[in-house]
Amino acid sequence: MWWFGVAPALLLDSARRENPVLLYDFSGLGDVAEDPEVERTRQARLVAVQAEGGAFLFHGRLLQVLDGRLAGAEWQALDIYRFGSGADYLRMRTAPGQGGRASEARRRLVLASGQGDAVEPVPDAGVRLIWVFRRRDDHAFDSVEGFVGTLSARGATGIHRAEVETYEGKDAWDLVLTCAFPSREAALAWYRDTRTRTELAIMKSRFASTAGMLYLPIRPGGGPGSTADGRADTE
Repeated sequence: MWWFGVAPALLLDSARRENPVLLYDFSGLGDVAEDPEVERTRQARLVAVQAEGGAFLFHGRLLQVLDGRLAGAEWQALDIYRFGSGADYLRMRTAPGQGGRASEARRRLVLASGQGDAVEPVPDAGVRLIWVFRRRDDHAFDSVEGFVGTLSARGATGIHRAEVETYEGKDAWDLVLTCAFPSREAALAWYRDTRTRTELAIMKSRFASTAGMLYLPIRPGGGPGSTADGRADTE
């Protein structure tokens, strides 16, 4: 369930093990279907996270791909967890019963504590924005500030960005940015704004690649869902 391609002890160096970390757990639709065994697996994972002092922050389904066309199976669902330190995450990762190779339709990113606001719950009727970046050089991160400014100007809350410490998946991403919008319409208004498009063009010139997605929260007991056939829209 919690497999990475390197030994767990190597995932975070000794200094980073003392810092808070976030776990972004992306998965395919089969992992969020109405399958009792799938839900039992999720609940077992949540128990393991909480046993090491971790906290569950978000569970949602891909609603719309804004940029990058990342509509593959491994991006269809998202869970976010927070650990007080990297050491807490490593203890959970190496606990009995938490091993085993993940399915091919999974992608996991372990992030440093990062900058900005705390990752907050998504408001009722709201959506979560996830934007991932692969840098071209060490100066690429400097171009993110203008992009973040467009989010705050358009009413986004809980704007948080963090560097990826380690990952599982065919693509390597270096930075993840997340925030919440009060509605899908508000998120799309931000995305279509002239200033946003300008800052996005600047970022695209400085990063090797970027991709942006909207996720709809799934509340306990079902709550709001995505499109009727379970597939995301594309912008």
